[in-house]
Amino acid sequence: MPVVLPWSPTQHWVAHTAFFCDGVTLAMYVPTSPAEVPLLEAWLAERGVTGARMRLCEYSDATKFASMASARCSACQRDETLRYLAPDRFGLDDEQLCCTTCGAMFSLSALSPG
Repeated sequence: MPVVLPWSPTQHWVAHTAFFCDGVTLAMYVPTSPAEVPLLEAWLAERGVTGARMRLCEYSDATKFASMASARCSACQRDETLRYLAPDRFGLDDEQLCCTTCGAMFSLSALSPG
């Protein structure tokens, strides 16, 4: 299926894309070329995103971001997106998802296959 990325002048043929957004963190796995990275950065900046961290050719991110987007709290059963907690930002040993309703925390490695 062709995908038109808003920052790209060309169409991309892809088998898989994945997005995660918890209101603070945006993670997306999309096909793009290194030549389009400045276009992506400009597109993000126009939307107020500065200091973005990008990872290129991290194919496992597709599964990871899809798992993050579908994860829900098993403690309070709320049907809300869990908050992503990055280890380097929150002093954690590994990546965590947190329920903003009840505070339950889940190791991302336990949720993501592989």
